[in-house]
Amino acid sequence: MLQQDPQDLPVALMKSALKKKATVFRSLRQEPEDYTLQVNGRWDFIYGKHPMCQFKYIFSCLRNGQNPYLTMVHHSTIHRYQEEQGSMCSQVYKSRSLSRPPPLPLKKVRVQQAAVVSH
Repeated sequence: MLQQDPQDLPVALMKSALKKKATVFRSLRQEPEDYTLQVNGRWDFIYGKHPMCQFKYIFSCLRNGQNPYLTMVHHSTIHRYQEEQGSMCSQVYKSRSLSRPPPLPLKKVRVQQAAVVSH
């Protein structure tokens, strides 16, 4: 967990996280500009040149006394997901346009039975 001033820009948090990662895992130097902050459990992102406290999720957490939970996501992961979603949408559209509509249900025909009385 990292402590960051809510007035800092998202890139400051990513720099701190990458610095800690490099120290702990002795990993290669990575650039914070290659990442975006994602709100855990949501498809919401925190990026750009605005203080973090101006993002709705962060503001809501601060107001409610909660810790915000964010994950750094590499841009290539986001692009890959968008491509997958785009190809899935086009496949669904193509399959719908090429397939015939389902058949209509058969109408129920009521047969009235005549009562036959024999004496």
